[in-house]
Amino acid sequence: MFGVTAEDIGRAKVDALADRLRQVRPDLKVTTISDTVQSTAAVRVLRGVELIVTTVDHDTPRLLVAQLANA
Repeated sequence: MFGVTAEDIGRAKVDALADRLRQVRPDLKVTTISDTVQSTAAVRVLRGVELIVTTVDHDTPRLLVAQLANA
């Protein structure tokens, strides 16, 4: 994962990536979802964004995010 360091060991990937993105672009508004992307709240958030970056490990949520991005 981009920018990961030894200090990130044990941290959630979503939090480590969000921190790295903010370091590269402090002006970015980064919204993290630690819950499953299949939850109603996550789907609601994902529908209203311009860019989706995932740290999912399995194909099912990856496919769901791809479908939402193309909706």
